[in-house]
Amino acid sequence: MPPKLKLPPNVERTRAKGRDYFYLRVKGERIAKLPGNPDMPEFFEAYAAAMRRIHSDPKPIRHADGTVGWLIEAYKSAPRYQKLTAATQVSYAKALDRLSVIGTFPAVDVRRRHINVIRDTLADTPRTRQLFGQVCSALFNYGIREHDLEMLNPARLMKRDGEAESYLDWSEDQMALFEASSPPLHLMTAYMVARYTGPRRGDIVSLMRSHYSGSAIAVAGSKNQNPVLVPVHYRLKAYLDALPPALFLIADAAGRPIRPERLSKDMRKHLDNIGLTELHLHGLRHTAGKALAEAGCSPHEIAAVLGHKTLQMVERYTKKARQRRMAGSAVVKLERNRDET
Repeated sequence: MPPKLKLPPNVERTRAKGRDYFYLRVKGERIAKLPGNPDMPEFFEAYAAAMRRIHSDPKPIRHADGTVGWLIEAYKSAPRYQKLTAATQVSYAKALDRLSVIGTFPAVDVRRRHINVIRDTLADTPRTRQLFGQVCSALFNYGIREHDLEMLNPARLMKRDGEAESYLDWSEDQMALFEASSPPLHLMTAYMVARYTGPRRGDIVSLMRSHYSGSAIAVAGSKNQNPVLVPVHYRLKAYLDALPPALFLIADAAGRPIRPERLSKDMRKHLDNIGLTELHLHGLRHTAGKALAEAGCSPHEIAAVLGHKTLQMVERYTKKARQRRMAGSAVVKLERNRDET
């Protein structure tokens, strides 16, 4: 009779026709058949691989109807959620994952204090903190509207700590410093497009040469999915006309398109190298909006250029521009009054 082998955790041995067979069993279910026996290297290689699969790809938990976990899964399957862009779905999923720590709670029993406990762990990341509250509100609104949950939305009217930290505008001096720093071609092109048309990062990298007509550029609009045709500024036109022929406007040395993450990483490295550590590529979108507002463009005109679906975001640009114009006008009136006196 063969000696009794010491088996690793979750391994069972079955003897049939005078031979031992080994299986990985987890929670009563056979997961995999293992080759050889525990004395052989191939056994442990297969065992380790199977355990890695179990831990990296656990089976989804079946939440009871009416719980927060059940509501989250229903919301992710809803048409409204599925219509969100891929990037927005990723951001929402991260917020919902944070809420899943109370996944076994009945949704109707959730109170604002429960959400605040989780929200308070995000104090060092204001944008993430704000998004978490917004996603929670959307989730419970969905439950009330689509599943007749008899409750008040616990995330409604959630107190804000103030406006979330925004990406900084680029000043004229900062833009001049960037242009004089001899950035790589793909960074300079992204900068010029962002400065004068203000698209988002994902829209910038998707621009093809065919999107530029010589007088206007068609920005796809990844977030609201509505293409926006923007006439080009004379500086941008001169720059684009001088670019070497390529399929994509933003491309690597081989002419291949660049992923959004790569663009951000390269821009971050270059900005840090020239001392502009506080700036981001997305800040140029705010710079474009600010420039349009200060030029006297109406909210609807700014929205037409930047591709905003509502005027809520545009108001941030026009409000600051109005404040500057009113302050300037007030000082002129004050000086005139003093002279007359």
